[in-house]
Amino acid sequence: MKYEKWLTLLCETLLAFLLSFSCAFCIATGFDLHADGLVDLRAILLWCVLISLLCSICDTFRFGGIVIFALLALFGVYLWFYGTLAESVEALCETISTRYHNGYQWTILRWSAADLQTVDRTMALQLIGSAVAMVAAWTVCKKRLTVWAVLAGLLPLLSCTILTTTVPAKEALFLWLSAMALLLLTQAVRRRDVRQGNRLTLFAALPVALALALLFQLVPQEGYTGDACASRLLEKVQAVIGLTGGTTSIDTADNVDLTKVGWMTQRPTPVMDVTVMESGTYYLRGRAYDVYTGTEWRDSGTEPTLTWPIGGTYRGTVTIKTKEEERFLYLPYYTNSMLEQIIGNSLQNESKETEYSFDCYYPLDMSLISWRPSADETEMQKMTALPVETWEWAAAKADEILAGRDALTEDEKARFLCRYVQNHARYDLNTPRMDSDYSDFAQWFLSEADSGYCIHYATATAVLLRAAGIPARYVTGFTVEGIAGQPVTVPLKNAHAWVEYWTDACGWQILDPTPAAQEDIPEQTTTEPTTLSQPETTQEKTAPPKTTTSESTETNLPNGKTPDEAGISEASRLMDFSAFLKMFRWLIYTAIIIASVVSQWKLRVFLRRRARRRGTTNARALRCWRQALCYARVLGEKPEPVLRDLALKAKFSRYVLTEEELQQFERYFRRAVNALRKKPLPLRLIYRLVLALY
Repeated sequence: MKYEKWLTLLCETLLAFLLSFSCAFCIATGFDLHADGLVDLRAILLWCVLISLLCSICDTFRFGGIVIFALLALFGVYLWFYGTLAESVEALCETISTRYHNGYQWTILRWSAADLQTVDRTMALQLIGSAVAMVAAWTVCKKRLTVWAVLAGLLPLLSCTILTTTVPAKEALFLWLSAMALLLLTQAVRRRDVRQGNRLTLFAALPVALALALLFQLVPQEGYTGDACASRLLEKVQAVIGLTGGTTSIDTADNVDLTKVGWMTQRPTPVMDVTVMESGTYYLRGRAYDVYTGTEWRDSGTEPTLTWPIGGTYRGTVTIKTKEEERFLYLPYYTNSMLEQIIGNSLQNESKETEYSFDCYYPLDMSLISWRPSADETEMQKMTALPVETWEWAAAKADEILAGRDALTEDEKARFLCRYVQNHARYDLNTPRMDSDYSDFAQWFLSEADSGYCIHYATATAVLLRAAGIPARYVTGFTVEGIAGQPVTVPLKNAHAWVEYWTDACGWQILDPTPAAQEDIPEQTTTEPTTLSQPETTQEKTAPPKTTTSESTETNLPNGKTPDEAGISEASRLMDFSAFLKMFRWLIYTAIIIASVVSQWKLRVFLRRRARRRGTTNARALRCWRQALCYARVLGEKPEPVLRDLALKAKFSRYVLTEEELQQFERYFRRAVNALRKKPLPLRLIYRLVLALY
């Protein structure tokens, strides 16, 4: 009996700890608090162990839960007024609300003027862990419905699931899923029999851990993409509850943190409606970043003096109507030259406009006129500046790529470097984050990564251009396929990143190294309006970039293939492997499902048979009678009268049944099993599963 009490306490503490610590762990890693040194995970782990043990001990008594709640409430009030709990909670609220404010333009939650940048958030996460541990322990100890513990575990995790940039670490998700699986698998048995529930918890812990480990291995977090139907349903839910409001572009942040760039989910949330006079592809410039640190792009906020091309042939008016008020106005290329000289890296939306228009031009062919852009040495140095560590490898890389091509113009060098980056890796939104061993995003992408998307290609191209002495900056905005005279809705998934580079001959030009968009770059030497091609939506359908005859012989890769041939063969190989891997994963999923069903079936059959052999003969007779009723219902017959008489005798009389009398139940079970074996195989399997569920 004493052994059973200790086993119960162990299981209750284990479940409460797993759920409480995993919730705090998810928030800490989802919002990168652990990486910034703002939380102490060891202190949170120790606290969750202690509070889970304390709650489990107190909940074994009748009023223990109320007592522990009152004590923790008093302790929390003391820490709030005389400790640092208030500052810690406010700092955590500010961190979470700031991330949501950047995504949806919600209000930042804080209530004091204190500097919260370096405030420790550990105590706030300990408070969350305490609340979850109390609910989990109360649910398990008092045999309550599992829904209360599930809700307590879901609420903290919800803060990490709405934004795509707040993904918890896989270790945190592993612990959380383990806790939820154990709670859901064992609670029904626990409510009927505590002893059986405890043993099932311990027996199921290892299989659950192994199954989740296999699932994490087969479906890596970095490469996971949700089902299309689930994504559409999520968008509908977000639209209903108002999560699509506010600023939805990628251009609102003052810096682009490249260490957090990982797998991305494209969202169809509408951002703006664009009306143009001439059909074609338009790049809408939101914000440019001119300072590269290796791990992020920053906007220096200074006004650049390097000039833009002089406008040439009139292309038409571009009218933009945003769904919500944006921080910046989106500019098409190329607009009024006087305006372009003063916009700098962005054009602030000071008048809070949601509808505005700009005239759009094709730039003149600079070879036909004598005017040349003016170059400011200070600005040139700023637009080619790189960290010392970045410069060392990037300059060597640029020299290697451009070796023997000194005769090329700056514009030709820029486009040659662009083609190199474009053919370096395949386009894939399921690209993992930068390895922690690297401190330079562009270096990691060009040396280790085999896939990327616009942020990766634009960053690497801008760094190589700067290393080659060509002024360049990183730009974010939107692309749109305009239809003359018709409003076109631009969704959030059209958010894009590209490069602007500057040459003495032409001024600022745009360059898009992303493979799926390379053919959409407007030619800067065009003097007459032309209809631009429709962009391809997948890499496999993207046409190779056009090159001149003199350049085509210079783009061979070391293996003798041209970049296009190498890209096509590599894409075909990756497609074949991806199809095989997808089929293999589905086979594994099917095997896991079948194994889970069979193991549950076998476990229930084993527990049912063991229940018929344990306890007094009268108790065993009642259990056998319930099982006999199940067999009779499945077979469509009435149970034998003698079995009913034995059950009534065992329940309502003082007579103690003998083992010989119990054998009548066993003989009935054998006859019932033989009757089931005569059924067709599909019905036999269904009947066995139904019996296992009783």
